[in-house]
Amino acid sequence: MGKTLKFLLIGIIASISITFLILFQLGVFIPPNNNSNGDNGQLIIYKESVSNITLYIDYGNETVDIWVGFSLYNYNTSVFQALDMYYDLEYEYYAIYDDYLITSINGISQNSTHAWHFWVNGEISPIGCYKYALDNDSIINWNFTANI
Repeated sequence: MGKTLKFLLIGIIASISITFLILFQLGVFIPPNNNSNGDNGQLIIYKESVSNITLYIDYGNETVDIWVGFSLYNYNTSVFQALDMYYDLEYEYYAIYDDYLITSINGISQNSTHAWHFWVNGEISPIGCYKYALDNDSIINWNFTANI
């Protein structure tokens, strides 16, 4: 292989590398599984802060905890972080979704018939709790209910 061809190949590889570096730094190129919800690749935008969040925890035994009007900061504004702020949690990480499944809240653990499910603003979530970015005035409901 001639010197000219070697320099040409090195130049092409360097140009491509620099282009990807610039695109990545500008946020144009997002690597796979980085802030995507795992289902359709939609970009998740975590806000710097959210306020007036309401959190309900229904243990399924007529016990309900309610936290009203709290805020989340420093881009830690997902459903997971809202729950983790007040409760002792157990969870499993699923790399394929880059997300967490809550298996226990305050010692109440999922079993063969019941599990923890969550809704935000009255709608069951199609994605996991770590990927669900909250907005101001969000209402989160966690219910220990029969498996869906």
